[in-house]
Amino acid sequence: MIAQLDRAGWLALESMFSREAMTARLQDEDLGMMKRSNFGVFFARAEALLLMDAGPSDALESRLDYALRNVIPGQHDHAERFDAWVRAEAAKA
Repeated sequence: MIAQLDRAGWLALESMFSREAMTARLQDEDLGMMKRSNFGVFFARAEALLLMDAGPSDALESRLDYALRNVIPGQHDHAERFDAWVRAEAAKA
């Protein structure tokens, strides 16, 4: 198994799960069974997570704003905590 991972596995995993690959999948609005049209808030949060390490930006602000405006009422408190955490982490970058 280790030999197989070394031969082809790590390269395949990197192509699927690198920051660049995940960003491209989010921009394509397609995560397999999850499409942005049905899961907009989740896509916005995922994009915010990928953007936060680069620090505050208009793109990050846009994704966080969308996520807060469109969250279902029962999850609003959680959404506010997520928003605050992402902003704090972005400020550290």
